[in-house]
Amino acid sequence: SSTGGAIPVDTFVTIAGTETVTGAKTFTSDIVVQNEETNTNAAELNLYKKNGSSFGEVAVGDNIGNINFKAESGATTVTSASIEVDATSIDENEVGGDMVFKTASKLNDRPLTEAMRIDKFGNISLDSTLYVDATNNRVGIGTTSPSYKLEVNDTANASTIRINNDNYGGADDADHDDADD
Repeated sequence: SSTGGAIPVDTFVTIAGTETVTGAKTFTSDIVVQNEETNTNAAELNLYKKNGSSFGEVAVGDNIGNINFKAESGATTVTSASIEVDATSIDENEVGGDMVFKTASKLNDRPLTEAMRIDKFGNISLDSTLYVDATNNRVGIGTTSPSYKLEVNDTANASTIRINNDNYGGADDADHDDADD
């Protein structure tokens, strides 16, 4: 079924089955999604991307859904963080998507800055500093395409890396091998 119009403020709404809320709604307290069935299914909150009046084709680059975290700053309401899902690939009956976490360092920073991305393959990137390649089990620091289990690319041209309180790097340590230690 479908609910349009206003939902009374400070009213607990119990809905059996599936309920669709259309249009923008403002709630002044918590929204609770709860499954009281005696089965193993969890409660679900679904955000759907729909092109047109029926479920239409979603295109690569479409934003599928957002969860925005907003705060009031004086007379202005600003988004201070968000979680977004963007369509990145479309196959026969599946849409691959990236989950993007964005934040603001100050309340009025705009636009929000991407802080973390989890792509459709499970790879994780934090800013441009750390990248986890889940497909190949590799971690990159300063690179988004690590060729080794751990690859460090320091743009500041530092010549030393510290592992377990041992320094590696520079001309003196070029052939250092922990197997002999």
